Amino acid sequence: MCMSSGTKPNWHDAIESAQKLTWAASLPDSLDSLVLSLGCTLTRDEHQLATSSIVSIEQGARTYRERLDAGEKTALVAVGAGYFDGASRGELIEGTLMKKYILAHPEVAGEILSQDIYVEPHSYNTPVNALDIGFGVHNKNIGTFYLASDPLHAKRAYKTFRGVFDILGITAPIVSVPAPNPVYGNSNKWFLRSGITWWAWNQVGLLLLPQQLKAIKAAFAR
Repeated sequence: MCMSSGTKPNWHDAIESAQKLTWAASLPDSLDSLVLSLGCTLTRDEHQLATSSIVSIEQGARTYRERLDAGEKTALVAVGAGYFDGASRGELIEGTLMKKYILAHPEVAGEILSQDIYVEPHSYNTPVNALDIGFGVHNKNIGTFYLASDPLHAKRAYKTFRGVFDILGITAPIVSVPAPNPVYGNSNKWFLRSGITWWAWNQVGLLLLPQQLKAIKAAFAR
């Protein structure tokens, strides 16, 4: 389903789409923790991960390893399509590339079983990240969510997930685990081509978030 805009989607359509996704069908019904790595961007040719997405999946993998070593039943989710019209284009690749990347780089956090890495390959911005994850897990028992993200995105990501999860009735704690700073530049999104513009984008996003949550809540109630 193609949304009306990457930044201002039709929230009713976004919710309907999220309800139909099957990415979490094989996820265990009960987990001590679930690690979410948010994809931020692809390179300009849209065939590779830009560094903001690489640091996110690497941080997610390290967090997954920490939770596993602590004796928890856990899993890792690579989140994101990379662009809002991915569903219509049939190119839901970012989450898939994130999974492939971390499987190919065991030096980051050791060997991770492929079946322990899930892919949510549809969402294209932070509120839709949260909706698509939230609807996938709302009937599951997750002890704690760990949210790995580009560091300049981390605060907005946390507030967005907390707000959307509250709307969906998901009360489990969310722990933000920001990644190290990447090298910004070769992104298919103009606002992610420098740290300054990406920082400014996230500040604007924080200002818009209350309105977005209000709109999502109203659409959810329909």
